[in-house]
Amino acid sequence: MPLDFLTVQAFDTYEFERLAVPAAASGDFVFVNLFRGTAGAPMRLDAVNEIVSAAARRRASIRRPGRTS
Repeated sequence: MPLDFLTVQAFDTYEFERLAVPAAASGDFVFVNLFRGTAGAPMRLDAVNEIVSAAARRRASIRRPGRTS
């Protein structure tokens, strides 16, 4: 799936934060708890959905040049 620059940059930032948490650095899951709950534990589906939904709402609110809607 192609991703834009900001998405890749955000994931890079997440990966660097993840590497700083020893319990998370060696995990097999893509998204793990870094700040809440048990560090390094896989994030629950509802937590991932919340993050993705918030990102989608922010993305939808961005006005792009040349678009009237």
